[in-house]
Amino acid sequence: MKTAVRILFSFIIMSIVFVMPQHALAEVSVYINQEKINFEDTAPFIDKESNRTLVPFRKIFESLGSTVSYDGNTKTVMGINEDVSIKLPLNQRKAYKNNAVIELDVAAKVVDGRTMVPLRFIAESLGCNVFAQKRQYGLAIHITPLKPISEKRLDDDLRKLKEVKVNPGSNSFLTLLEVVKGSVQAFELNNPKRLVIDLEDTINQLDDKYTFKHELVSSIRTSEHDDSTTRVVFDISPETDTKIDQYENKLLVTLSKKTISDESKDSESESESDTKEDEEDKEEYSSEWKLPLESEPILIVPSERELNIESNLIIIDPGHGGEENGATSILGNYERIINLSIALQLKDRLEDEGYEVLMTREGDTTISLKDRVIMANNTNAFAFISIHANYSGRPSAKGLEVFTMYNTDHTLANYVQYSILPRTGQVDRKVKEAGFVVIKYTKMPAILVETGFLSNIDEERWLWQGENQKKIVEGIVAGIEKYKGSIKNK
Repeated sequence: MKTAVRILFSFIIMSIVFVMPQHALAEVSVYINQEKINFEDTAPFIDKESNRTLVPFRKIFESLGSTVSYDGNTKTVMGINEDVSIKLPLNQRKAYKNNAVIELDVAAKVVDGRTMVPLRFIAESLGCNVFAQKRQYGLAIHITPLKPISEKRLDDDLRKLKEVKVNPGSNSFLTLLEVVKGSVQAFELNNPKRLVIDLEDTINQLDDKYTFKHELVSSIRTSEHDDSTTRVVFDISPETDTKIDQYENKLLVTLSKKTISDESKDSESESESDTKEDEEDKEEYSSEWKLPLESEPILIVPSERELNIESNLIIIDPGHGGEENGATSILGNYERIINLSIALQLKDRLEDEGYEVLMTREGDTTISLKDRVIMANNTNAFAFISIHANYSGRPSAKGLEVFTMYNTDHTLANYVQYSILPRTGQVDRKVKEAGFVVIKYTKMPAILVETGFLSNIDEERWLWQGENQKKIVEGIVAGIEKYKGSIKNK
């Protein structure tokens, strides 16, 4: 009888162990400066596949003195601490530290409704030492910041949205938000069309809804999006262009009618007259609102990409340049040089095919990412092609990959990827999505081509050979041609 009881008891214990989640088998405790962190309802756990510790993203970032946010469009969690910016796209084994791509052993992911991120990567990226200590019933992880953790700012330290002023014009609608200069995120949404402006580290002192009978905008709404972010939403018509300029103590939002490229000459003349009238209105109200001449443009994530089918203009963007080297290869070469070499050859080949080409840089000069986007968006270009070379912490990594913005059409990227590969015979790393600035904010179809890995000594040597650069260029041209043909045939 006792034997039977012991067997039954053992069976019950074994059943409990095997039905428990993998991350519940060992307790993980996290300490910062020897003080245990209380993760409340979601405990850290060790990912079975990677053997890495995952923790709730908001708690760990804020415990290390960082501000956090989440981009629902790109499904990316973000943390900012002074001069360090970290972005982790969900379900991707990569992260961005100050926009540099870093490959990870484990992806950030949602578990039981909570977003979990790799602890060691976060802590070390924010300048901390990490030490793991095995204990009888689990694992203790000690984090020691190398400099004092900045305290979370109080409400008195946050900026405030104080007032909204508007100027409805015949073909434009100007809105002035009274708020001091700071971090701004802006994006468009469809169905219905909206312009969303998130004022980070801002308290909303309005909490109002303003309604209008105007063909460009029907309402403006303000609300507190979270504890430190004020959201301003413009309900706009589908045919509305949006522009945002930031001043020292104000934010100017300009809504205007979209220009249509195939209008008749009479319509163009009428449009020019209307534009001149609107510019005069802007000048008048800029003076009344005491706006300085200089402003900082705020980039807006478009809700969809504009297809200028009749346009023959292609924007070519050689990545990095000047003071920005990009990746440094195993042999000591700089990415900025190879990007420009391939881009200049691409320019010549596209012009041979009858395309117009605008280069974001034609020499070894420093051009900011924002300026590249603004340059492109001031045109009616058919496509935007950014040229880069890849880098990985794994020397064996190699191959070709083409990136497009999250949740956008992959057709151009697919045509380019699979027009290059038959010519080069490289490893197919597939078409991927990412939130790189130059493909995130550009209004036209945009891709970023990672031509090969400078961290792989064999592929680097291969990339520097002229005949191989020519194959890449021919593949990009063929991909653009196929894409243009596919649109015209729709």
